[in-house]
Amino acid sequence: MRRLFIAIFAAVLATAAVAAVGPSGTQAFARPKAPSPSPSPSQSPTPTPEERIATLRQTVKDNPNDSGAHADLGQLLVEQGDPQGGRDQLETAIGLGADDERIWFYLGSADMALNDPTDAAVHFEKAGLADPSNVAVLANLVDIY
Repeated sequence: MRRLFIAIFAAVLATAAVAAVGPSGTQAFARPKAPSPSPSPSQSPTPTPEERIATLRQTVKDNPNDSGAHADLGQLLVEQGDPQGGRDQLETAIGLGADDERIWFYLGSADMALNDPTDAAVHFEKAGLADPSNVAVLANLVDIY
């Protein structure tokens, strides 16, 4: 009986080993995949900021109550050098109920670009309350104070 169990166990191990070996004799799970070629700049799957802004503007136009789209658009506008447009979109997102440290941080950044340190400090403080260990928020607060 013991020999029967050993024989069955050996057969199961042999079957598992054969199943794990691919047709070329190597282990199927150990074969690395070949890297895919990088897309050319004209075929890049990631849209440019301008394309993303255009898409978000259309999203906001189609659904004015989409607070996430307003927040994303505001962030992109601030990053791309339009602090007033970004601030308007971020404030709209807050009016629609959005409330996270990213929105407060970019509002503070827009305020700094618009030379409004008082509002920037308020917004950075709100971002700091939401994420007290955020180094970017703390560094901006130090700059403002």
